[in-house]
Amino acid sequence: MSSNREILTSAIAGIRDELLNLGVALDNAASSSMETLAPDCDQKFKRLYEHADATRRYAVLAAPPRLQLYDPAKTLNRLSGRLRRQPATPLPQATAEASVSEYGDPQKIYECVHLLTQNIQLQSGAGFQGELAVEVEPRLVIRVSPSVALPEHFTLDGHFTLDWDMVGACWTAATHGGHLARAEEVIIGYLRGDRPVFPAPEDCLEWRITEVMQRLSRLLLPWRSAIGVYEPGYMAIDDIVASYSDVVRNAFAQLEKLGSE
Repeated sequence: MSSNREILTSAIAGIRDELLNLGVALDNAASSSMETLAPDCDQKFKRLYEHADATRRYAVLAAPPRLQLYDPAKTLNRLSGRLRRQPATPLPQATAEASVSEYGDPQKIYECVHLLTQNIQLQSGAGFQGELAVEVEPRLVIRVSPSVALPEHFTLDGHFTLDWDMVGACWTAATHGGHLARAEEVIIGYLRGDRPVFPAPEDCLEWRITEVMQRLSRLLLPWRSAIGVYEPGYMAIDDIVASYSDVVRNAFAQLEKLGSE
């Protein structure tokens, strides 16, 4: 079984290859028609963005936690804001009446919950509701409706796959010792616990990958279908190639910050 670092290294190599292929297509643009070049490049940039963002999310899940005090209700509400841009996905609701501070990594918790709810919806079509319970033992409860078999494996935007034990290990690290439990249509994420969490090294590759992939995703985000269907006379081919080539160069510059990893 490949380690997280091997998986991430392979993903970065794949992104480099996609950029190289895009660069070749731009170098050969003179032999292409505008009607095919613009939509083809748009699709390539879209796939690149999705690959980079999935790699960022996986790096967050794989990285050691960056522990701090955080408000679980705000973390859940932030997830609701993201899912609100996906109309087919029912919204979780934060039901805590008061702000509560916990100790953990809110970004890892966010990605864990996002992964769980995204796969529940995609794999079963079921809805879900998130509830934050703060009495006695703070926990996040995800209720699935109608009752369905919960996934055993969780895919991250089609690029990575994690099993239940891997997601559980991510949750333990994110909550500094908490654990995930499930029973029929309910997943419970305990926000406290005494399970061991190992200290992070001073120079953490996963953190660096997260930061680079975040910058790369932001760079590529505006170029997903930026030009769309080409209209004759709208832009000269040289202008389009120059714009795309500039983005590719900047993307390579971001990857260079990871060195040979």
